[in-house]
Amino acid sequence: MQSVEEFIESYFLERAALQRAVFEYTAPFRKKFLKNSERPLAEKRGSHQITRIEISDDTAKVITSEVPYEGARAWHRRYRLERCGDSWLICGKDWECLLCDGSGVFRQSTCDRCGGSGWKDHGQKDI
Repeated sequence: MQSVEEFIESYFLERAALQRAVFEYTAPFRKKFLKNSERPLAEKRGSHQITRIEISDDTAKVITSEVPYEGARAWHRRYRLERCGDSWLICGKDWECLLCDGSGVFRQSTCDRCGGSGWKDHGQKDI
């Protein structure tokens, strides 16, 4: 059985490799059409740190602190996982609410953006 930590580290490694391949593939396009095509912002390597893992039966939550690129502010993310055979699958990704900074409270009331959870689902669309 693959551990949650092994799974998420594998995800980060493979995501980085995919991003590098995309940047290499799109280099001719960027050079042809973009003035500043030498090193796109997203190509500047970021970093991640797992800050907490919570496991409950067939689900898990992985909280990370991620810097998307050099010099950027760290974002806190939460990956929601489900067990799938001998491994895991990501079933949702959340980011720490930017309005309340993850506290769930904004201006002494429940945060309207995250509903008081402190997290915002990547898949949710604001109206």
